[in-house]
Amino acid sequence: PPKYNGGSDITMYVLESRLIGKEKFNRVTKEKLLDRKYTNDGLKEGDTYEYRVSACNIVGQGKPSFCTKPITCKDELVPPSLDLDFREKLTVRVGESFSLTGRYAGKPAPKVTWLKDELNVKEDDRTKIKTTPTTLSLAKLKSIREESGRYCVVVENSTGSRKGLCQVNVVDRPQPPV
Repeated sequence: PPKYNGGSDITMYVLESRLIGKEKFNRVTKEKLLDRKYTNDGLKEGDTYEYRVSACNIVGQGKPSFCTKPITCKDELVPPSLDLDFREKLTVRVGESFSLTGRYAGKPAPKVTWLKDELNVKEDDRTKIKTTPTTLSLAKLKSIREESGRYCVVVENSTGSRKGLCQVNVVDRPQPPV
């Protein structure tokens, strides 16, 4: 709040910013700002701004404050998180389908990679991989014994990575020796 309110209660604040190197300040707040906290969205990473604020009462807008020190925009960084819907071990019968699913998050958006026995899993007519901005899934249709193995999903961004593992066993009735 200002040192002196002009003899009337403060009704709102006006926040203004300008790109460093520009003369003119632009109003940031469109609505009535009563909080002393504000998140300025839609800025470009790497741009540098300075801000000032004015208090308003029923008579009008007061003089703006001194400018802030220059503030450079940086993208918010959040390490990846991973929440899986599957356990460490899964047993399915030959011919049955199975899917490994979960949710993930992070900033910047993590890259999702599926591995089986340390090798990249490729999509085909029986292998379906679906990734949305928040969910991930690997589905196997009509399983065969060769699809037994250690499946791993990796979500990774510039701040780190998370891994989820599942040992899948595809079983069949024993056959007589040939």
